[in-house]
Formats: sequence, structure tokens, C-alpha cells
Amino acid sequence: MMRKETLTTELKKITVYDKMRVVLLIQNLDTSNNVYITDKPKDEPNTPYFLLAPRETIVFMKEFGDQPEIEYYAKADGETNITIIEFFKEGE
Repeated sequence: MMRKETLTTELKKITVYDKMRVVLLIQNLDTSNNVYITDKPKDEPNTPYFLLAPRETIVFMKEFGDQPEIEYYAKADGETNITIIEFFKEGE
């Protein structure tokens, strides 16, 4: 499944927990703003973030020990579009 989201400087939930999600790809479509991705629902001074520079992509793959199934949140330096692509395993 592929979809687009628009981020601002406010933290926004971009995925919900789904145990069937095995791959999560997030692409920063902007040419100047950074995107910050976290699994923490609150934006605090010690919140750890994955940094996505302009035009960069990050991929979380269950096969490699990542956690694509959990909730993720994101914000950006300014209004920024991202693409989210999710792959799911067949039903159990």
C-alpha cells in the first residue's frame, strides 16, 4: 500500500501498529526540509529521531530485525510531503 502524508513542525502519527506489516518505507519528498521519525508519541528534548534529509528514504524490514509493525510518528522542519509504502505478510 502506498500513500502520501504532509508533515509540519508538529509531531504526527504516520502509522498504526500492525503485526502483519513486514516492510515500511518512508521517503522525504522535499528538497530543503529534514524529516524526523520516532516511535515515541511525545516530542520531548530527549526524544530519539531517525533523520531523513531532503530526498532520502528509510526502510524498516522485519527480516533484518527492524520493527516495521510499530507505530511511528514524524515531524519536519516545515511543511513537507512524504511517501509511505507498506508491505504486509499474508494472513495467518
